[in-house]
Amino acid sequence: MKHPNLDRRQRRLIIGGSTLAAALLLCVWLFGWGRGSINVIDFSADEVAHVRLSCAQLYNQGAAVVKDPEEIQALFDSANAF
Repeated sequence: MKHPNLDRRQRRLIIGGSTLAAALLLCVWLFGWGRGSINVIDFSADEVAHVRLSCAQLYNQGAAVVKDPEEIQALFDSANAF
């Protein structure tokens, strides 16, 4: 004999699973999960003399300048890994 709530429970599981799958697919689409590096900066640190980091162009006080090629490459790698 069938339990009367079994169909309702199965429907809830199917709807819940479908909702979770849709949410996961939405996040993959929005955030680019699993697609790898974006490679915005497509040149190496050898081609750059320095990188200037600051909060705003209006206020150049407190800006940092990176001149070491290894540190510049680390910045490029971090930016490309977003």
